[in-house]
Amino acid sequence: MAAQDDEPSEILNLDAVRQRSASATPGPWKSYIEGRDHTSGSNFIMTSGDDIALLGATKADQDFIAHARQDVPLLLAEIDRLTVSVETPVTAPIAERRLLFSDKGNSERKPLLIRIFAPRPVDPDSVRFRPDADTASCVVEFDGIPDANVGEIYGADSLQALQLAIDIEPVLKRLSKRYDFYFPTGEGYFDE
Repeated sequence: MAAQDDEPSEILNLDAVRQRSASATPGPWKSYIEGRDHTSGSNFIMTSGDDIALLGATKADQDFIAHARQDVPLLLAEIDRLTVSVETPVTAPIAERRLLFSDKGNSERKPLLIRIFAPRPVDPDSVRFRPDADTASCVVEFDGIPDANVGEIYGADSLQALQLAIDIEPVLKRLSKRYDFYFPTGEGYFDE
């Protein structure tokens, strides 16, 4: 008879998975298949404790069970990482630059605040490309110029997303066709 937490469910009980993982014989586990991994004897899974012999399991089943000992803790850690990332609001920028700008030919200067937010994993359902597990994005805001929305900058990983996001010069160069930019001291941004 199956234990109550072993009953099929539509909802994954991560606490039960963690408990089963913590209670199992410590890893690593390795699948040994006769003729593939050794020359005589039966198929078995080697653990840090007693070896496990399976009856009726296919080679693929045995390999799956052995790898699950290493895979489940890694998957739980990835769930934790992604959960923290998703639950962490993107409200605090990690970098800012304050500038002034004016329309070309106009002397009135207005404030411009450029904000870069921390890299976050990319939700595959929110993009039109297929991200891998490391794909990340950084939000970049140009607060003050309505037509300068940069939005999200994508990278192969969080480091590349951040590196691409902090490179604001090309955006400012493009916008300099319509606007002049200044440091808060009044010095021209592109003056050499």
